Amino acid sequence: MPAYVADYLRDIPTQWEEVKFLDGYPGKYAVIARRKGEVWHVAGINGTDKEISVRLDLSFATGEQGVLLYDGPDGQIWKGEASAGPTVVRLPGSGGFVIKI
Repeated sequence: MPAYVADYLRDIPTQWEEVKFLDGYPGKYAVIARRKGEVWHVAGINGTDKEISVRLDLSFATGEQGVLLYDGPDGQIWKGEASAGPTVVRLPGSGGFVIKI
């Protein structure tokens, strides 16, 4: 497991102050956002075997830049950047992502 994944997992809060359903469809995919303090953790999962693209509006986040961890096409966990505001996240079949912003 890459160190950046272990760091993310170590820092996940166990209690939340706010939870939002952002997008999803039963049996297909789900995206939720949870807040602790001023930090949002957004998570999405694809329940299908086909790649999908999910449009998100992260303008509710107070941070301007965040970290994105997602399942890459090679089965590895990749690291990228996320910004507050509109964004598109691509999810491979049966894959997922997390954003900390």
